[in-house]
Amino acid sequence: MKEYKVITALFLSAVMLGTAPLTVWGAESFSTGESFSDGTENIPDIVTDSALSGESSERDYELSIETGTDVELTESDFYDPEFRVEKYVKVRNSGKKETRVRVDASGLKNFEVDDQMAKWSEDYEEQDSKRLLKPGETLDFFVLPKQEYGTYDETFDFLADDGSRYPVHITMNREKNPTEKKSLEITEKSSESFPIMHWGYKTLPEARIYVLKNFTDMDMELSFDYSKDCSVSLCGNTSLAPGESTELSLCPQMGLPVGEHDLGVTVTAKTATGETITKKIWDSFRVDSRTFQGLVDTIEPVTGITNGVEKTADALHLPSVLKVYGAEVDGEKTTFSADVKWDVENCAYNPKNTASQSFTVNGQLELREGENNEELDTSVKIKVQVDAYKGLNRPVIDSTWTRVITNYAELSLRDTSNEADGYFFVAAESQKELEKENYIAQVKVAKSELNHYPKLKYIPEGTHYLYCRAYKEESGHTEKYGEWSEGFLLKVNIKTPNAPVVQKLQVKKNDVKIILGSNTEELDGYDVVAARSKDGDEPSDYIKVQCKYSGNSKELILKGVPKGNWYIGVHGYKYLDGSNKKVLSKWAEVQKVTVKTSLVTGKPAVKSAKVSRQGTKRKVTVKFTVPKACDGTDWVLAKKVSQSEDGSYTYVSGYAYTKKNQTKTTVIFKNVKPGVYYLTGRAYVKGYAKNYTKWSEVKKVVVK
Repeated sequence: MKEYKVITALFLSAVMLGTAPLTVWGAESFSTGESFSDGTENIPDIVTDSALSGESSERDYELSIETGTDVELTESDFYDPEFRVEKYVKVRNSGKKETRVRVDASGLKNFEVDDQMAKWSEDYEEQDSKRLLKPGETLDFFVLPKQEYGTYDETFDFLADDGSRYPVHITMNREKNPTEKKSLEITEKSSESFPIMHWGYKTLPEARIYVLKNFTDMDMELSFDYSKDCSVSLCGNTSLAPGESTELSLCPQMGLPVGEHDLGVTVTAKTATGETITKKIWDSFRVDSRTFQGLVDTIEPVTGITNGVEKTADALHLPSVLKVYGAEVDGEKTTFSADVKWDVENCAYNPKNTASQSFTVNGQLELREGENNEELDTSVKIKVQVDAYKGLNRPVIDSTWTRVITNYAELSLRDTSNEADGYFFVAAESQKELEKENYIAQVKVAKSELNHYPKLKYIPEGTHYLYCRAYKEESGHTEKYGEWSEGFLLKVNIKTPNAPVVQKLQVKKNDVKIILGSNTEELDGYDVVAARSKDGDEPSDYIKVQCKYSGNSKELILKGVPKGNWYIGVHGYKYLDGSNKKVLSKWAEVQKVTVKTSLVTGKPAVKSAKVSRQGTKRKVTVKFTVPKACDGTDWVLAKKVSQSEDGSYTYVSGYAYTKKNQTKTTVIFKNVKPGVYYLTGRAYVKGYAKNYTKWSEVKKVVVK
């Protein structure tokens, strides 16, 4: 007996595309060879990263949905013909085990299900359609009607990995509206909205024009009632004969305060028989606070500029924007940012002068139209100090681009040194600890690497200071250092995980097994790399990377390592709360290994595939060749095949029959049902795990 459970669904209205034909998004993209205990086959995976707290079931597999199972689409959902209706369902894994959530949409003909949450929003992020859904995590679906009108009653199911089903019932009953009898019709003559005006505006925007037309067979008399923030004028009479029209002009009043203003007009028409017809015109007008009222702060001088920099605003680090006051709102001054253009060309700076220089640069605020309604003075000035020339002058840390990310900092300098070959960045608890050379993190960055986002890694949790000084390489492999920069505050709120301990490395064919010692800290996982070299204590120039090992793993296997000498690196990581961002540990001690076995190239080649029959039983006998040094092959007969543009087969899906771990050059599929199949196979070399070759060319097999 099939197991069915009632689930609930939460739906919200979103965008609708009119009368698009109905299909189920994702429901036809079936997983390879997947099936369930009730016989349902080939259901697509759909998962998401978002998590939802709540009580967990005592069952291993259990899905729940936020609200009711009976969902009705009514007339109110189709509130605007330019928008389409999207209602979403949020599914939570409330069981004890991880599971994929699948959709059986075979019962849907007039609705579709989409697995991409927020697909039409600006902050759209694609859901991970492969990852297993952990207990407590959720995923989101959209349910959309295919037609704009119609009466439908349908059901689709969610399925967990144990085959349990969770039905959702969808109904829609919407008939086309009867044609309304026209009486007084109001249409816009211009579609442009009122522009945003700035406080203190001196001119009014162009009026919005509305055409009022009498569609009755009687005379009508018009009257108007409108909001205090707008002015209304009529180009024509207030009396309209049948078929006659007039134009109404709508405009905001002068001197409106900052804010959003509703411009509403109620039009009342009375016919000769006493019938009253009421129509409403609604518009809005916004007054912005961006009207220049002076600078917020005194412009601070720019100091510490390296001697010899170019004579440009960027090289002199002049601010490109200044904060200025705008209009008052509720008794408080508003602020906004205004662009500024500096007249650097006419300032006294001389890039060829090696002495220190002090000078003033004049500038002008570049306000937009309407932002200086009171016609105030917009000229500004700034003082600049350029240091005297030094070969290794003190660098200046760029406060805009230097920032902490998890347990490392991205590094950037505002001003560099004239003759530096590189820079030495350190983190220390204080100036005193810096002088004692008690660094808690350090890194050397060559001059050529400075623009490639260098990092200071593994900074301990806490508040520290970043310092930098330039160095120049001299003869005898010595380095000459310049002065330390001013300290830059670093706040690290994340603890760096402990580095893993590698007890032993073992090599088997093309696999490297890493055996770990016990770790005093629980990790979320490990990354393993094979590298051509190492840089200090870290592997460098990776050729092979393997990730997503469980944090409970004690043996890690790096598969498919080519022949040669390699440096094996392992580090652990923990996920930052509420995200997939990794916080990395330091690397374990890098160890060198030698792989003596060459990787297998090539792939199996089918020589023949013959169908034979004995009574009602049929079998397919496949003969093939394999690359040298292979340990075995795996073969499949599949029901589906994908093709390239030229018609050639590319890959198969929907496995019907499989034969694994074949050690001979002949394989036999027995008891094959009649049908069309697609044959392919791949060879492998088995070290600690299987390392596969490419799949063989796909061959079509017809069983009659």
